[in-house]
Amino acid sequence: MENEEFVREMLAGLAVDTDETPAPSPASATAALAAARRDEADRKRRERAEKKRDGIPDGRVVDAAIAAGLAEVFSKGDAAGKILLRQTVNGFVFDGRKVLAYAKRNLVARGVSNQAAALALEAKLFPGARAARLPSA
Repeated sequence: MENEEFVREMLAGLAVDTDETPAPSPASATAALAAARRDEADRKRRERAEKKRDGIPDGRVVDAAIAAGLAEVFSKGDAAGKILLRQTVNGFVFDGRKVLAYAKRNLVARGVSNQAAALALEAKLFPGARAARLPSA
């Protein structure tokens, strides 16, 4: 008897949900997610188009140029042979200036200006370096 009264009091104290909005269905959640992905893809597409218009190479193109520069320097310097001979990559040294020069030539060959290529490589490889050189306000 005492328990019944306790249960009635607890039930009376609970708030009743009067919101008549239906709970989202899994299909509408999936559609919302797909719409968000499309919006993000559209935003990125516009951003890439603006950068291209301004002569700024896409980050993926800069990455590819750097990778090609590394491959060229490693190949010309017989990196594989040296690593096999030493049986380790510890202490392996290469000329980063040659990598940057090759990457810059690669970008310029793709139609990027010298200045934009240099800035893109700097931004990719040394993020924050340019901001550190700017005078503080």
